[in-house]
Amino acid sequence: LWLRYEPFILHVMCQSLNAASKLMNLARPSFKNVGLTTWSGSEKDYDVIPNTDDVVSPDDYQQKSNKQCKGGGPRYLVAIWGDEGLDMPLSLPTSPGVGIFYNGDEITEKNAEWLAQLVNERHVRNWRKIERFVEAMREFHNMEET
Repeated sequence: LWLRYEPFILHVMCQSLNAASKLMNLARPSFKNVGLTTWSGSEKDYDVIPNTDDVVSPDDYQQKSNKQCKGGGPRYLVAIWGDEGLDMPLSLPTSPGVGIFYNGDEITEKNAEWLAQLVNERHVRNWRKIERFVEAMREFHNMEET
């Protein structure tokens, strides 16, 4: 039995390298892992439509994909990953019915409380980083409008 807490993960398709750069600069104060993937579409490319398992031809893709992916121009995918994840065993493979952090005795009960506190702290830190990023995006948007 495993405990897994996933950190914040966001992928954004940007219309230009400039837009991708701005997004990455807004994300970096909150998140350590910010990256850019870029590629060019061509008539020979075959892509997978998001949210489906269908591989389609470029002509079909042109009709079904969103605006920023149309045409043969470059594509910019910004990936933002949080670092507040947690992945650990709760029981051993040799004794799956026996918990590492809770077996009903006083010692493992304190361990279970510690683990719950650890997971809750990760959750709170993850949300603080998300809120800081969202606030930076709002401030940027407001500056762009003026």
